[in-house]
Amino acid sequence: MTIEKGKDWGEAVQAPESMRVVHSDQAVATLERGSTFSVTHGDLWRSLGCPLTPSPGQQATRLPIDCLEYSLVTADGEIQGRASSSIEVGQWKSLNFGRLRRFVCVSNNGFVGGHNFFPRAHPNDGFFEVLTMDIAMVRAQRFLSYRRLRTGTHLPHPNLRTSRLSEITIEPNELNEKLRIDGAVVKNWAKISVHLEADFWQALV
Repeated sequence: MTIEKGKDWGEAVQAPESMRVVHSDQAVATLERGSTFSVTHGDLWRSLGCPLTPSPGQQATRLPIDCLEYSLVTADGEIQGRASSSIEVGQWKSLNFGRLRRFVCVSNNGFVGGHNFFPRAHPNDGFFEVLTMDIAMVRAQRFLSYRRLRTGTHLPHPNLRTSRLSEITIEPNELNEKLRIDGAVVKNWAKISVHLEADFWQALV
């Protein structure tokens, strides 16, 4: 069950003797449905409060975690995959001589590349967060807002729209538009469709 308002999240358990430990958002995304794990780095780890890995036999808390499942169309065909943290399209900042581009971010837990994109996000609320930047947002405002990302003070802003969804489809609007899945760059893509799978994993903290 996803987290409910006014109720505790997760359950108290004893850390098992053989516990799976992973070290990145990409590594979490490779785990099968129902996997129980401890994570040591990455944006999901940050959203959990940067916890230490519990020792075997130690009292721990088991937390259900949602998953971003996606269908990605590329030049080589269609790929089904998972992300544990975020999917980004476009470019927030542009070089002084580069033209301004759009930016769309889908986030499962609020943190993206160590920045606090969605201060109110939760990795088990049954939704993902979407931030869309107005392409007309001027360069100076982009840099100022980017600096504020680390503390989550970039919102509200008239050129940044946010929403909570469980499904979204994004297509490129220019040749070679950037696509990053849990920080990994994807090239030659034509469309990505994302839907949220609630309670997909179990994190131990």
